[in-house]
Amino acid sequence: MLSLSFHYINNACKTTIVYLHGFMGRGSDWQDIINSLGKQVNHLTIDLPGHGQSLLRDQNVESLNYWQVVQQINDVIENHKNEIVHLIGYSMGGRFAWGILKQYSALINRAIIESAHPGLDEAEERAERKRWDEEVAERLLKEPLQHFIENWYQQPLFLLSKDDERLAQLIVRRLDNDAGQLAQVMRLFSVARQPSFRSFLHQVKQPLLYIAGEYDAKYVSIMRQLGQRNHYIQTMVIPGSGHNTHLQNREEFVQSVRSFLNLIQH
Repeated sequence: MLSLSFHYINNACKTTIVYLHGFMGRGSDWQDIINSLGKQVNHLTIDLPGHGQSLLRDQNVESLNYWQVVQQINDVIENHKNEIVHLIGYSMGGRFAWGILKQYSALINRAIIESAHPGLDEAEERAERKRWDEEVAERLLKEPLQHFIENWYQQPLFLLSKDDERLAQLIVRRLDNDAGQLAQVMRLFSVARQPSFRSFLHQVKQPLLYIAGEYDAKYVSIMRQLGQRNHYIQTMVIPGSGHNTHLQNREEFVQSVRSFLNLIQH
């Protein structure tokens, strides 16, 4: 049975922020954001399946699906049901956050989604994405992990040049991953295998902030489409950043979080 590793920083507050990381990440990716937000809230970081300490060990892992992971995330969050809980999800973590908002909305006060895909509606799109996922999984199993990571972050949406010091630091952190685990994650939990939440997001009536980076054109477009269809969804473009805005412009990201969650800066 899947069991998710998590880390809870108890600052004896009535409010807890839950953080869900992206592909190849782990809960500790949020440490700089946690440090910036400080002790006026509690912080709960979760290692998603195949990442950090949440390893995929079950021999029946091939049967694991999106909603089972959402259930496991909910089981962790539910321990804090007597607190005001806000949810922050980045990329893959944001995609799991959609499921939490749909199935367990009563647990969440406000949600911040950063650069997360709402899902694919067309069968042809899904099939094409599955083919791409399989190619990525095969590369993970065949290439040296460092080579894969370096190529992954050269995708234009990340806006990370080869001489960027942040890229060098990312590569070092990502080398802690297991390539076999990542290949399973790619096959089990990609965009092609999640439900489409577009219809849900056109109707959701929960306070939600969607964040995208200025130079991540695909996700800026997704953000604007969602915001235009539903006035409950606020939008924010983070200047000078690509897909990972909390890495590339931490100050603006933190300010957006503070403003949306009504946190007073001390």
